[in-house]
Amino acid sequence: MRSVLALALFLSAPAFAQKADTATKPPLQDLRVERTLNELGFVYEHDETGEYRLLFETTEDRTHLVWVRPDTDYLLNMEVREVYAIANEYIGGGPGAIPMELLEANGQFVLGAWAIDETAIVFVTKIRANASAAELEAALLATASTADELEAELTGDLDEW
Repeated sequence: MRSVLALALFLSAPAFAQKADTATKPPLQDLRVERTLNELGFVYEHDETGEYRLLFETTEDRTHLVWVRPDTDYLLNMEVREVYAIANEYIGGGPGAIPMELLEANGQFVLGAWAIDETAIVFVTKIRANASAAELEAALLATASTADELEAELTGDLDEW
């Protein structure tokens, strides 16, 4: 009986461990992000939700917007935040060619993954909340270039994001 209970607890742990603990929320703006962005010399602004918005040049003739969330989530004792970029609007529901391609592409990324919310295809990179300048820079650049590549593929010459 004891081994069955231990096995049940063991098997339920991964599901519990992946659930974000959002009970404690930091202030709308996080000084750690601001200090690091300033250290990197990046120009940014706050949008209406307090997120940090940055514009990156991805190629000679393209740019891409990237956001850094000021709020964080916890996984046990690890504090993480999201860096994300919108690749394109998403109007649809249910399985389709684009969602399946994105799921297949997720296995190729060292950092970050595609997600679809109610209205957009988004590349999301989760990093430590107190990431170093080099780590944040890598996440920002990877997020911008990955999202911009898909935007260019889906829209051609349009450079909306």
